Amino acid sequence: MSNENLPISKTLSSTSNSFLPTIKISPSSFSSSDWMVYFNSKFVILAATLFPGIGCYACIAYTYLFQFDKIVNFASDHCNGTMSYIPPVSYSIGVWKPQKFFWLSVLMLHVPPRMIYVDLCIKFFLRGPNATNSDNYYFYILLSIHRFLMHLEIWALVGVSIFDIEYNFLIHATFFGFWLASFNFNMLFNIILQYQSGINETVSKYYTLFKIRKFIFIVGCPISLTASASYVYYLKSCKDLAYVTFSVTEYATVGINSLFYLLSYIDADNMNLDISVVPSVSGKSKNVVCAV
Repeated sequence: MSNENLPISKTLSSTSNSFLPTIKISPSSFSSSDWMVYFNSKFVILAATLFPGIGCYACIAYTYLFQFDKIVNFASDHCNGTMSYIPPVSYSIGVWKPQKFFWLSVLMLHVPPRMIYVDLCIKFFLRGPNATNSDNYYFYILLSIHRFLMHLEIWALVGVSIFDIEYNFLIHATFFGFWLASFNFNMLFNIILQYQSGINETVSKYYTLFKIRKFIFIVGCPISLTASASYVYYLKSCKDLAYVTFSVTEYATVGINSLFYLLSYIDADNMNLDISVVPSVSGKSKNVVCAV
């Protein structure tokens, strides 16, 4: 099969590290031996956005419902064991069992679709009329940074989950800091890119979603940053209120994260994800992933 005769799609490959067009092969080019799977992009978005929030809140709910003795007897590892009926998320998902195993299972199911979700988001911004403007070079710079930070957010969450608070507090806190910072910057870049791409001018619902995203960012950014600031203040002051504030804002940040990205579910009208394995010229298999 010669590549010269293949039509070119303006979609992005989820295995590509650049914003180059990918080869899209028409269904008529496949033989009966070819393997192909079709996914609705909305399914990928649900798995990529809802799994962490639902999984995290499920672990917290399990702790309160079936292990309330842990809540009653909980004491912080710092400041001579501060007592609190609202322990941080890190204990429910990373220390106490069986919640820890459930969370790691959720994470395993979450990461692959989340990596695909990154490219679906990038493709959404490239739909905008301003994306084809050759003078809009800073748009592609922001797009590249946003792509990097979205991947950083994924692997920071993995790091937080693997290196739990009992294993090493400093490593755990560092990954949490990366996750929190990348999430806030991703919200900001998402809003900027949606505005700069001009996609708000194409369909009225995009402008409505744009305003909702701005509202979530305006509310969510201070809440998430309060989580970080209150914990640092707690370590220095050992005040109970600071510790409770950290836990409450951390709980809220989990939901804000899922809600912000879940809005992409509405963006993804008429978008499908086609995954196929096609024989190449050399006889080896070649993966082709297209979001259309």
